Amino acid sequence: MNSKVIEAHEYSASQYDKICFQIESHTHEVLFGLVFEYINPNEELLDIGIGTGLSSTLFHKAGLQIYGLDKSEKMLAVCKEKGFAKELKTYDLSRGGWPFEAHKFHHAIACGVFHFFRSLEVFFQEAHRLLKDQGTFSFTLIDGQGRSSYVDSGIRICCHDENKMLQLAQDTGFVLLKKLPFSSFGHPEQKELIPYKAYTFRKK
Repeated sequence: MNSKVIEAHEYSASQYDKICFQIESHTHEVLFGLVFEYINPNEELLDIGIGTGLSSTLFHKAGLQIYGLDKSEKMLAVCKEKGFAKELKTYDLSRGGWPFEAHKFHHAIACGVFHFFRSLEVFFQEAHRLLKDQGTFSFTLIDGQGRSSYVDSGIRICCHDENKMLQLAQDTGFVLLKKLPFSSFGHPEQKELIPYKAYTFRKK
């Protein structure tokens, strides 16, 4: 994640949830719906790029213990104020060695995160290391519709090829359970729908 992305998240942290409401973004709800049948109360979930916690609020309401990683300290401060996360840590997600012990979590999610990163290898490797056997790994991707990347508001958006991602998942030790295409608006002043896909994998 480059410095422009961090600056944008630091700047918008206090208004992030409001902006998501304004643009009618339901990405976090789509992801929750995809994972719901696999979760149980008191299980532990790692929210990768947790931000303000919007993506894991529903999981908390369903009785899960929430842990989060993010590089934006201001985003994490907003999340901490909500009071539902058991533990939050500031960390550069592009680096390996995420600061949790192996096989700790029942579930891991990454909502609206992967399009800020050119490579997904570390995400699959660390998710596999941190998940218990049969744990789920769920996330969203922007459907580039043939594009590898594009620039939006000065930020490069990475569009990951689905076939390459599925091969990476298989090579890392995951099996696909579900996938779902959907769309979401990107900005309050724009009404152009962005095509997404949501995925749920299980650790072999």
